[in-house]
Amino acid sequence: MHFGNLKYRSNLFLAWKQGQSVRAQRLARPVAQLTAVLFRETNPVPLKQALALLGLMSSAVRLPLVGLSEPHRIELSEVLFRMCHEHAQQMIGSFETSPPCRRVAVE
Repeated sequence: MHFGNLKYRSNLFLAWKQGQSVRAQRLARPVAQLTAVLFRETNPVPLKQALALLGLMSSAVRLPLVGLSEPHRIELSEVLFRMCHEHAQQMIGSFETSPPCRRVAVE
């Protein structure tokens, strides 16, 4: 999932610029939720886990880093699952099954 997508960013910006604050907030909420989850633990671990959940890379990390804790892995999985289904047209990578907590990879 990649919210650097120009279509998504331009929709968010245009909604804000045109005074559609409710729509802009609706578009910004998933990005804010993802940002919060990605900073729960030390980088790059949460980001690697997110990309792994989307099938884009491995979540394996080398010492001294350790994998994402189980509660945060589940939270990240749930946020990504929601985003993949609510904003599928703006996503790179995807969740193919549900519930999201079943997609959590342990490496």
